[in-house]
Amino acid sequence: MDIASEKIMNCLQPEKRYSYDNIPLSKDVFDRLIARGYFTDKSEQEEYEYLKNFTSLFNRYEKTKSKVFTLMIAYDCNFRCPYCYEGNISGKGRQWSKKIFNKDMVDRAYQAMEEIEPNKNLRAKTITLYGGEPLMASNREIIEYIVIKGKSLGYNFDAVTNGYDLEYFLDLLGPESIKFLQITIDGEKEYHDKRRIHYKDGKSFDKIIANIGKALKTGVSISVRANTDGRNISSMRNLKNYFYELGFYNYKTFSFYSALLCGEKSDVDKVKKNTQTSELNKKIEYLSREEFLLKQEQNDSDIWGQDYGVFTKIYRALKNSSKIQFHTIFCPSQTNSYILDPYGEIYSCWDTVGKRERCLGSYLDDIVWNEKERSLWHNRNIGTVADCAHCKYALFCGGGCMGKVLANGGSFESNFCDSYSLIFEKYVIQAYKKYRAEMH
Repeated sequence: MDIASEKIMNCLQPEKRYSYDNIPLSKDVFDRLIARGYFTDKSEQEEYEYLKNFTSLFNRYEKTKSKVFTLMIAYDCNFRCPYCYEGNISGKGRQWSKKIFNKDMVDRAYQAMEEIEPNKNLRAKTITLYGGEPLMASNREIIEYIVIKGKSLGYNFDAVTNGYDLEYFLDLLGPESIKFLQITIDGEKEYHDKRRIHYKDGKSFDKIIANIGKALKTGVSISVRANTDGRNISSMRNLKNYFYELGFYNYKTFSFYSALLCGEKSDVDKVKKNTQTSELNKKIEYLSREEFLLKQEQNDSDIWGQDYGVFTKIYRALKNSSKIQFHTIFCPSQTNSYILDPYGEIYSCWDTVGKRERCLGSYLDDIVWNEKERSLWHNRNIGTVADCAHCKYALFCGGGCMGKVLANGGSFESNFCDSYSLIFEKYVIQAYKKYRAEMH
């Protein structure tokens, strides 16, 4: 629990009605268990009401944090990956995806950020560049304009990129400009080139690897993500060894992790129902979270996987003898995230961009909100999701990814557990092992 969490808890603390009589524990242990909530004289309904009041207060606190901005440079991409979310918005046509930011729209976007959050100190200093593919060679001019103008306003940048055209942006990379890149490599060359397909050149592995080597020399931080399924999970160990051979791990700014490949429900069903005939199935074998964690242990147990911050929270708490911060939401999409696209539309979640029904509003001329949609996102927390109220992990997990809830046919009253209990158990053990090793 952090300081803010503790203040909120103190506000909610009812008048104590506990009795120590006939309890076979020392007074100190008894008081400690009371303070931690292990003992209570509330009824089950009172406990749920307490959680609801707590999450409501905490959600208001979450909304006071800095606004986080993302620029959706374009919906277009130079790759044709079979699992990409863009396939689900491709019905709008290729011309629709070709629209990118121009200088006037960039100026308007920066102005809109100030209108959304007038207090400069409550605007995050880092803006994320997203797509589609933001760092395509054809976008060089507008990216340079965005970075130069943003730096003059006190911002720096992250980018989510496939890395294929990265050589055109090397002079814009570094701690004071585009300081962080997430780049996807889907296993060894054989696997990657079947799935990360350049629309014109086809294979992309060698070029991306070369660009990572060039980029690391600029001082930029790079996190390589491997979208992992049943077909490439066994190659993660070899891929990590390859990065060592190339000297990538000589840079403290380099990291690598394996992420479970999750498709929208329609895509997953398509693969599972058409085992023999589906083209998608030839490239993708979706795994459940349980299967993913089991195969990780079997094939590459020390390859880092998505842990939703569990390891860091537990490890820091152990190392620093500090309290753990609670979360009543999964990510800033439910409070403080604003994604501005080249059409003047505002979204909150990376997984829902381009889906008009999920649009929070417009910034073309004035800021015009879709209050109904905005309310759905910003008022959803573990206190509004019935299943979360019964879950002991709720204040760690925050109810799961809202984008994945919607992709799987759920509503804003639904949760997305993603086998969180298994993730929690695995990474708590890892955090404890690291702490114990350092103690000795």
